[in-house]
Amino acid sequence: MGIRTDDGEEVVVGPNQVFDLPPGHVTWVEGDDELVMVDWAGGAGFDPQLGGQARAMATIVFTDIVGSTARASDAGDASWRRTVAMHDDVVRSVLPEFGGREIETAGDSFLIAFDNVESAIRCGLTLVRALGAIQLPIRVGIHSGEVVMSADQIRGLAVHAAARIVDEAGAGEVLVSATTRDLAEGATGLVFESRGRFRLRGLNREHELFSVVLG
Repeated sequence: MGIRTDDGEEVVVGPNQVFDLPPGHVTWVEGDDELVMVDWAGGAGFDPQLGGQARAMATIVFTDIVGSTARASDAGDASWRRTVAMHDDVVRSVLPEFGGREIETAGDSFLIAFDNVESAIRCGLTLVRALGAIQLPIRVGIHSGEVVMSADQIRGLAVHAAARIVDEAGAGEVLVSATTRDLAEGATGLVFESRGRFRLRGLNREHELFSVVLG
């Protein structure tokens, strides 16, 4: 396949090659052989230019320690700070395995972005198990949709929805939207159990939510 950019540069791509196709170009194919390409752009929005913003599809994960206010009161400030620090260390040690990008923390919760739906769900399940093993029950809410990303921030309706979904999750539960469930259809070993329809605060319609377990 031939590529000519708007700057006049020409590139010829052969079979089984991986290439970066810049915006502003024309392409052509010579001969009668069938051309098959795999277009991989899922992570394109995860590296915006400094000071810029980019729109991208992402799966948003919120985590939250269950009963944190009561736990902090019982433990005392110093002990609770150590507990939260241990919690943060566990979360940050798990994220690289699944390609999660930590966006921000607020007290005992994390906001994490993924460009892969199945990885986001499996990360949530792994975090539930890992933190449960040290007697720190968490809940996880997940939603997928278009977001606006900058170098250190993410915003959009998908973020808002995920934040509302985690509020509905129980201790040790990974709760996902119907959108996320549909995008993860066919993932091996994941079982989705409907929790019913919920009117999420600040959103205009009801959302069916699904609890995820390993099958």
